[in-house]
Amino acid sequence: MNNKPDYYLTMGSELGDPTLGKVLLPHVIELNRLLGMYCNKIYCSELEEIALTLRVGGEIWSIDFEGCKNMRLSKKKKYIALEIGMPPEKWRNKSSEELREFIMFYFSEALEMIVKRIRKEKWDIKEVELKHDFSIVRKMFLNKSIE
Repeated sequence: MNNKPDYYLTMGSELGDPTLGKVLLPHVIELNRLLGMYCNKIYCSELEEIALTLRVGGEIWSIDFEGCKNMRLSKKKKYIALEIGMPPEKWRNKSSEELREFIMFYFSEALEMIVKRIRKEKWDIKEVELKHDFSIVRKMFLNKSIE
């Protein structure tokens, strides 16, 4: 979160298994492409970035949680971040559609948590616009398959 990011709303990933480059990474790349197209605007003037990280367990390292946790807000660096955990049983032997549904379910939950935190700070947020823009991303992401 150094310097101004290229995109406002992003999803990074930490993949704990060598096979995930083929299995999961194309979905993360596609989601970021869609976020860049439809959600690349300032929704809260106090933040320069909303950054989610998908942490996926596997042979290299394990993940002991599923879902959203570890929210971090830096007023100084103007970002908010949150982690989404995906244990191996949630990606192994799953279809492309199942993987996308998992990612989108927790990405949506993460956005709700972030909006609540921004409101708690009493900062203005363009929540209706964010939800509208994200609904386009959601629809496009869930209706496209990468095999």
